[in-house]
Amino acid sequence: MKEVRAWEQAVEALLAGYRRAEEAICRANRYRGAHPRWEQALKEAEEAFRSLDFAHAEALAQAVLREAEGRRRPFGRGAAKR
Repeated sequence: MKEVRAWEQAVEALLAGYRRAEEAICRANRYRGAHPRWEQALKEAEEAFRSLDFAHAEALAQAVLREAEGRRRPFGRGAAKR
């Protein structure tokens, strides 16, 4: 019975990683084509996703999101300091 529970937990963890990676890639796809570096990172994220490396796929997509959303601030970084 312990072995079955261990397998169930492993599958649940895998599915959770899948969902997080899929969501991050979907959100990051809004920025596809906006910058060559982001485009490359998204291609790598999708490749990692297809090879079932969900943690790496999520990390790449999150990096694109952090950078892209950081650049979208209304008046640029440090605008309040000017």
